[in-house]
Amino acid sequence: MKKALILLALLAFLACGDEPRMATLYAGLDTPAMADFTAFLRENKYEYKLEKSDSTISVPKDKLYEIRMNLAKIGLLKGKTYILFDKETERNHHNSINYIRVIQSELARSIETLSEVEKARIYIKMKDTTAVVTVKLHPNQELQERRIKAIQHLVASAVNELKAERVSIIYDKEDKPTEDPDCCQDEVFR
Repeated sequence: MKKALILLALLAFLACGDEPRMATLYAGLDTPAMADFTAFLRENKYEYKLEKSDSTISVPKDKLYEIRMNLAKIGLLKGKTYILFDKETERNHHNSINYIRVIQSELARSIETLSEVEKARIYIKMKDTTAVVTVKLHPNQELQERRIKAIQHLVASAVNELKAERVSIIYDKEDKPTEDPDCCQDEVFR
């Protein structure tokens, strides 16, 4: 009897372990955005979970950054701000330097899913509502204009009142901005 209980407990543990860990894709979505995002997830055969109580979409953690970047590539993030975290994470970190660091880290991971990008760093300056994305590309790679726009929209969607045109992208080796170089004239970004 004792062996049977141990075996059942082990099987239950293993069964639960097969379920992918879910992570918040976006939270606080309005109905049209939720419909657009779920349509995209269904069409691309991504697993997802809806939390209607707080309008949250969760996806498998190992696909999170890839999905965010793909949403930005097709323009679903254009001109909108979305919450990257669940309410608990946001409540614990809102308006703190750590919160900004977490956002920067989440965005960098998403950008690094692009095949051309080896490393990305994001610098958000809340005071001026500007951002700079520094990308190090893999050898012999270039970012196409549509990828640049996707990165800009992804970053802008994560920061309230940040417009995509206020997000500059700088290549690590060339130190050449792809957008308005006057956007972020501040020693923090040099």
